[in-house]
Formats: sequence, structure tokens, C-alpha cells
Amino acid sequence: MYTYYRNQGDQLNLHVDDPQSELSAVLMISHKEGNGGKTSCLIAVTPEGAVNKVYLAEGEMLIFTGSSTLHGRLPVGEAEEVTILVMTFGKGK
Repeated sequence: MYTYYRNQGDQLNLHVDDPQSELSAVLMISHKEGNGGKTSCLIAVTPEGAVNKVYLAEGEMLIFTGSSTLHGRLPVGEAEEVTILVMTFGKGK
């Protein structure tokens, strides 16, 4: 899924992916700095409740267990733009 965040405040609320997805991958296509810098990032919550902020550079990919990891994206700031490619890989039959 090709996803973009272009308007100030665009974000992805914390969630887990479909239980049929074994792995999730997020590829950073582009991240245009806004007036306040690059404020939007991926967030992932550990089972203990610690929040990790993940800043991917263009071309970097994060692969994780999205069906069991609470994750989301912090809001983009003024004039900031983020474009990512999200892929999930499920269990074969």
C-alpha cells in the first residue's frame, strides 16, 4: 500500500495489523522537511510499554511483526511531507 502524509496533522493512530500478517515492512520513499524540521516518525510500542521513535531515511526499510507490535506514525508538521510504501506478508495456505 502506497501511503502519503501531506497535510499538517496527518498521522496514523496506534494499531496492530491484521492477525494473518506475519511480517510488516515500511519503506521510506521520501520525507520532505517541513518548517519545524522532520517531526513525523514511525512509533512502535514494546510489550513493556516503552515507545520507540523510528526515523527512516529515504530508501531505508523497517521490517517487524506488525500483527503483534502496536505502531503508528506521529503527525506531520507544517509543510512536511512523508511518502511510504507499506507491505504485509501473511501466512500461506
